[in-house]
Amino acid sequence: MHKTDLQLLDFVPFRLNRLAAEVSTKLAEVYADRFGIDIVEWRILVTLAAHEACTAQYIVNCTRTHKSRVSRGVSRMIEVQLIARTEAKGDRRMARLRLTAKGRTLHKKLIPLVLEQERKIMQCLNGDEYSAFVNAMNKLELSLDLVRREDGVEHE
Repeated sequence: MHKTDLQLLDFVPFRLNRLAAEVSTKLAEVYADRFGIDIVEWRILVTLAAHEACTAQYIVNCTRTHKSRVSRGVSRMIEVQLIARTEAKGDRRMARLRLTAKGRTLHKKLIPLVLEQERKIMQCLNGDEYSAFVNAMNKLELSLDLVRREDGVEHE
């Protein structure tokens, strides 16, 4: 079937964006008030926890968050000593970020809480629906060249 009329509430990109925003908001309920970090800082925290160290540009690419928002988040997280920056000689753009001990402790406290929140969000799906949903997301990510990187290799 070929659509010729756009119904915004049926338009898949609009629905995906809305869904992602709402899921992020629900997850933020876990960490915003209790731990004082926002959505961007959460993304920075978990990206750094997955890697020994990486650049701010890698975080931008990985999380699809605007570079100015990542930059502000990094600055604040450095200020409150959740992350540290190691600058490359002569090129500040190549500075690598890493979690501090305080950042690793915060991450460790947050993980069970956000996993429980994810479980609550996803409980409306049965096992088959959940698997189909994850498989569909994997296919969409692959078709958009949004390949998952678990090895920490940076392609900037």
